Amino acid sequence: MAGNLLHAQIQPTSYRGAFAPAPAAMWTDSWTNFDPQNTVYPAPTVTVNAAITTNTTWTSGNTYLLSGLIYVKNNATLTIQPGTKILGDNSGSALVVTKGAKINAVGTATNPIVFTSDKPVGARNKGDWGGIILLGKGSFNINGGTNNIEGITASADTQYGGGANPDDNDNSGMLKYVRIEFGGYVFAPNNEINGLTMGAVGRGTTIDYVQTSFINDDGFEWFGGAVNCKHLVSFRNLDDDFDTDNGYSGNVQFALSVRDPQIADVPAVSTSEGFESDNNSTGSAVSPYTSAIFSNLTMVGPTFRQTLPNGGTLAAGYKRALRIRRASQLKIYNSVFMDYLEGLHIDGIASENAAVAGQLRFNNNVLAGITTTSKVLQITAPGTITAGNNAAFNMTSWYAANGNTTVATNSGLLANAYDNGNAFTYTGLDYRPASGSILLSGASFADAPFNGKLEKSAPTVVSPVNYCRNDVASPLSATLVYGGTQLRWYASAGSTTPLAGTPTPMTNSSSVGTRNYYVAQVYPDGLEGPKAVVTVNVYGLPDMPATLTGTTAICNYIGSTDTLTYTTTAVAGAASYSWTLPAGATLVSTSPDGLTATVSFQNAAQGSGTVYIGVQAVSVNGCKSLARTLGLTKILPAAPASISGATSVGNYVGTTTTVTYTTTAVANAQSYLWTVPAGVQIISGQGSTSVVVNFLNASTAVGSLGVISVKSVAPCGPSPARNLSLFKALPARPANINASSSDVCVTAGPSSSITYSIAPIADVTTYNWTVPAGASIVGNSHGPSITVNYTAAFTANGVVSVSSVNNIGSSAARNLTVYRNLPENPSSINGRLKGICPGDTYSYSFPAIAAATSYTFTAPAGAVIKSLNFPSNTTNTLTTSENAFTVTYPVDFVSGTLSFRSANGCGMSVGPNNQDVAKAMPTPTVLNGPATVSCALIGQQVTYTTVGAPNVTSYIWIVPPGATIVSGQGTASLTVIFNNALPASSTISVQYNNACNGIGGKKKLTLTKESCARPAAESVATTTYSELYPNPASDVFNIDIRTDKASETTVSVYAFSGNLVSSVKHQLNAGANTIATDISRLPKGIYIVRFTDPSSSEAETRKLIKK
Repeated sequence: MAGNLLHAQIQPTSYRGAFAPAPAAMWTDSWTNFDPQNTVYPAPTVTVNAAITTNTTWTSGNTYLLSGLIYVKNNATLTIQPGTKILGDNSGSALVVTKGAKINAVGTATNPIVFTSDKPVGARNKGDWGGIILLGKGSFNINGGTNNIEGITASADTQYGGGANPDDNDNSGMLKYVRIEFGGYVFAPNNEINGLTMGAVGRGTTIDYVQTSFINDDGFEWFGGAVNCKHLVSFRNLDDDFDTDNGYSGNVQFALSVRDPQIADVPAVSTSEGFESDNNSTGSAVSPYTSAIFSNLTMVGPTFRQTLPNGGTLAAGYKRALRIRRASQLKIYNSVFMDYLEGLHIDGIASENAAVAGQLRFNNNVLAGITTTSKVLQITAPGTITAGNNAAFNMTSWYAANGNTTVATNSGLLANAYDNGNAFTYTGLDYRPASGSILLSGASFADAPFNGKLEKSAPTVVSPVNYCRNDVASPLSATLVYGGTQLRWYASAGSTTPLAGTPTPMTNSSSVGTRNYYVAQVYPDGLEGPKAVVTVNVYGLPDMPATLTGTTAICNYIGSTDTLTYTTTAVAGAASYSWTLPAGATLVSTSPDGLTATVSFQNAAQGSGTVYIGVQAVSVNGCKSLARTLGLTKILPAAPASISGATSVGNYVGTTTTVTYTTTAVANAQSYLWTVPAGVQIISGQGSTSVVVNFLNASTAVGSLGVISVKSVAPCGPSPARNLSLFKALPARPANINASSSDVCVTAGPSSSITYSIAPIADVTTYNWTVPAGASIVGNSHGPSITVNYTAAFTANGVVSVSSVNNIGSSAARNLTVYRNLPENPSSINGRLKGICPGDTYSYSFPAIAAATSYTFTAPAGAVIKSLNFPSNTTNTLTTSENAFTVTYPVDFVSGTLSFRSANGCGMSVGPNNQDVAKAMPTPTVLNGPATVSCALIGQQVTYTTVGAPNVTSYIWIVPPGATIVSGQGTASLTVIFNNALPASSTISVQYNNACNGIGGKKKLTLTKESCARPAAESVATTTYSELYPNPASDVFNIDIRTDKASETTVSVYAFSGNLVSSVKHQLNAGANTIATDISRLPKGIYIVRFTDPSSSEAETRKLIKK
C-alpha cells in the first residue's frame, strides 16, 4: 500500500469476516507473533531517555531501550527501519508522537518492527511498559475540540485535537507491519496506556498491519479523528479490543481479535468487551459523532476456549461482544463475533434513537456461540429487545432486517480456530472460513455509508495455474468481486486491447514454460479496476521409464498373502514414481527411491485375461511421464479332461449302493468342485479328483437324470465344467472301436484275423456286433471284443458295428469303417505359402478326403506343426484325423516344402502332395507406366503403378540413374522425375515387402530414352558430388560439391514414403564447396536426398540414415 490511507477505499468482499477462504493465505502470515512470551529478542544496544526533537532514524542494526516517556516533538520525524526491535523498560516508558510530529515505522511482512518488553523469556507480562500514543490535529467533539491524552500527566506534549479548526487530513506518519507487545503500564490505579492510542489522528496517517498483544488495557483506542486503518490484530489483551470515542469517523477493515479466557479487566473497574463505543463520556449529542465504519472483523471470544483442556476459569470481567452506548453512531458490517458471554448490547436510548434513524448500523454480521442465550441481543432496562426505551425500536426485527445471522455454536464457521486438545494453543490456527461455512457469502457493501468509499478491485483469481505438457487445459477463470459486471482479459500488464474472450492456455511442447495473463473487471461506470495476474506454468514431462520387470503370471497369487516385486529403471530428473495397479491389487510398499514396488494380489478379482501394472516417472512439478506397462496374465485352469464313472444309473436309483466318479488331475488346480443332479447325494470326496455318490433319492422317471460335473479350481477361479450325463434307460453307446490292426488289406484271407474291442460299459448285459460282407466273427460275438476274419470276398469298404444291450434295450450303434482301397492325396491347400514371416504361426486346411482316416503332414525343418487335437506337438511332423493344422516357422526360415499324405486301414496315398513355402513375397504381376521416356518427359513428374497383393505392407521401387523419386516409395504408386542423365536403356522395378521384410522378386519394366539435345556446353556447369557424411547422421550431414563454374544447387530431403520434408537452395562457387544440412528435428528413419542443378535439370540422389 503506497503512501498513506488518506484516500483509502474499502475493499468489497464476497465473504464475511477478516479472511478470504483458502487457498488465499491469511494476511496475518509471517509478520504476526502469537507466542511473544517465548520469543528471544536481542539485548539493547542504544538507550533512549530523552525527547526526540529533530529528525531521527533508528536502524535495524541496533536494539533500542525506551526509558521513561519519550516524546517525538517540535515537528520532528522518527524513522524506524524494518526489523528494528524497541524494548520498553518498567519505568513508565512509552513512545508519544505529539501534534505536528511524525513516526515512520514501516516494516515488512518478513521483517516487522517490534515494540516489546525488556524482560527476558518467561518474565514478560502485561503492563511491562506503556505503548504507542499518536496525537493529531483532527476532530474531537468536546472541550472545544482539544484534550489531553489519558494515562499520563497532562502537559503541552500530551494535547491533541485541532480545536475550532480541526484538520482531519492531518498526517502523524506511518505504522506498517508493526507489533506492540506487553504494553499498558499502570501510571496510577485505573490509569493505563492502551496498546495503540490514537488521539484525533487524521486520515493522512497510515495504520496498516499492526498487532497489539498482552496489553494491560485496550488493544486499540481512538479518541476522535478520522484515521483509516486496515489489518489490525488484538491478541490476548486485558480490556476492550477496539474502543471508539469522541467522534471517531474513520474506516477500519480487516481486523482479528483473539481472547484469553483467563485475561479480563476487574469488573469493579471495567468490563472487557470486544467493542466499546461512545460518542463521548457523557453521551451528549454533539458532533462530529462517533460514526466510524468497521467491516470484515473476525472476533474470537473466550467462552469456547475456556471449555477446552487447560481452559481454566473464565475471568469475571468478561461481558459482551459489542457494547454501543452514549449516542454512538458506530457502523459495523460483514463480521463474525463468536464465543462471547453476551452478544450485542445497544446501551441507552440515545444509541437506540441512532439505530432507529439509521445512523447506528449493524448489518450482515454473524453472532455465534453466545453463551448467555437470553442476552444475544440486549436493551438497557426497562426496555426490551422487542420494545426498547424508544418504543419505535424493536431490536429483534431491526437485527433481522439488516441481514444479520445468529447461530448456536461456532461449528463449521472457521477452518481451525482452536486446538481442541489444549486451550493454551494459539499458534498454527486457521481463522479462514471453513468449507461450506456461512461466512463464505453474505457480505454486502450496498449500504449508503459505503457510497464513495469502495475501491475498484481486481477480480479474484487462482494463480499460478499449473499444467503438464499436453494436459487438456481449461479456459482461465476469474471471479467478479463486489461491483464488477464483466471480465476483460489481456495478454500483458500494460495492454489496453482486451483479448477476444477468455483465454485457454496452450500446453503443447512449444508452450512449455511460464506465461502471464491479466484480467480486470469492468464496473457499471464503464471503468476498469486494476488487473490481476494469472501465471500459467506448463511443465515438461519426464521420460518414460525404460523397463518394467517382474512376474507376469499372477494366478497363483490371487487370494494369497504372498507378494510380488516389480522394478523399473531410474529416469533422470524424476522426483518420484507413480505406480498403477490392476483392480483389487494393493501396493504394499515401495522402495525409498520408488523404483521397486511390492504388490499384493490377495483381493484381485478372479477370472481370466490380461491386466496391467504400470509405472510413471513424476517430476518435481508433479508431471507424469507416459506409463511403462507390463501385462499380467490370469489364466483359469483347464477343464478336467474327463469324468469316469457309470452313466447309466437306472440300477442304482432308490438304493444306497454307491458309485464312484473320477476325473483327471489338472495342473495348477488347488481343488475340484463337483455338482450332482437333484436327488443325488455326494457321500465323500468333494474337493478331490474322486467323489462317491448314491442315487437313493433320485427321480425314478425313465430318461435323462442330468449331469454330474466337475470344475478344477485355482486362485484365479474355477475352470469350465466337465460334464458327464447320467441316464436311467438305454445303456450307453459303446466308445470308439479299437482294432488290433488298421490295415484290413494286409489281413484279408482265411488265415488272418483282426480283433475289435470296446471299453466295457457298466450295467450292460451283452453287446451286438455286425461285420461287413466278406468278414466273419470267430468265437464269442457278444462280448466287448470280437475276432474277425476277412476273406477274399472283402473287396469293398464296409462297417464293423457294435451296440450295448441291457434289460431295457440296445444303445445306438458305434461304427468303424473298414476300407479296402487307398485314399487319394489332398489336392488344394488353403493357407499362406508366400511371404511367410519367420517365427510366425499360420493356419492351413483342405477338404476332407473320402476314405481317409488320417493325414500325415511334414513341414520344413525346424517348424512345429500343431492341431486342435495335438496342441502340444513339438516336431515338424504330425499324423492326425483332422484336416486343419497350424505351422509355426523357425526364426531362420527362408524356404521349404509342406508335404501332405492321406491314409486309411489299407495304407497311405500314393506319393505326397508337396507345396513350396517361402519367406519371400511373390513377384508383382503388373508394372504400369510409360516404357518410352520422351524428351517431353525429361524434368516432368511421371507415375508408375503396380497392383496390390495379400499381406503386402510396402512396395520397394528401384529406379535407374537419371531418375529421382518424388513420392510414393513404399506405396503401389511411384512418382519420379527423369533428367538427361537417364541411360538410353534402363529398367525400373518394383518388389513386394511384408511385415517381416520378406522381399519378393522384381517386376521390371525396360525404359527406352529418346535422344534429346542438351543445352549449350557453355551454359551448363560440370558438377561432381561426394557421398554424404557422416552417414548415418543424427544432427547434420555434409556433402562436398565440386563445380567448374559458379552455379547453384537445391538440396531436397524426402521421407522414405516419398514425401518432401525440406528443400533449401545453395549458391556454389567455382571449385570445392561443402554443404551442411540440419536434420536434428527429423525423426529417425531412412531418407532420400536429392541435389538439383537448375541450369541443366540434372539431379543426384543419395540415401541417408537418420539415427
